[in-house]
Amino acid sequence: METSEKLALASTLGDKMKRIAIIVLSLIITLCLISGVFGQPKDPKDIEGWSKSRWGMTEEEILKAFKGEAVRLKGKEIYHGAYATIGINDLKIDGHKYQVRFLMDDVKKTLQQVNIELKDDELPAARSIFRELEVMLVKKHGPLSLRTAQKEKDLSCMITTWSFPSTVIKLLYLDVRPINLRMLVIIYRQPHKEILVKYANFAVIL
Repeated sequence: METSEKLALASTLGDKMKRIAIIVLSLIITLCLISGVFGQPKDPKDIEGWSKSRWGMTEEEILKAFKGEAVRLKGKEIYHGAYATIGINDLKIDGHKYQVRFLMDDVKKTLQQVNIELKDDELPAARSIFRELEVMLVKKHGPLSLRTAQKEKDLSCMITTWSFPSTVIKLLYLDVRPINLRMLVIIYRQPHKEILVKYANFAVIL
């Protein structure tokens, strides 16, 4: 087999493995959600977006609201039915480093979700940071609506949810050792919308 053919085959196999990993990821989180215990905060005050953002904002409105923080990304990040061209590349929460992505609806071109992702160099401590974030979010938003967890030999998945009339907040931690996957993300989204995250440059729907 020629060198070029070998490289093409390796690339194909690599893409196939990534796709398999994404299917596994989606199944894991689905199981995690099914195993949850429900609760409901009493008389929750409404939340209409994350920080200074509001659902339905345009890119220009986001840049204006986060002047000096939000920037245009170098490339367009594609999600299922959404995209991100605006983000905050350096955000600190309790001393830990995150990046923010503002996800825009493909059709309306307006804001539908915000992802706050722990940076890669912080991921080894993601599990303990998850607990810190959960405490912080309870103080900020009140009692949680749902907590889910799935733990096995090579898998750990935890999701905490707060539900409000205009916004659903999810704190997601996932560690899947066989595919070397670890993520910690805070998701703010409109109700009745799919949850969109990224793994290895592929869009994942939860």
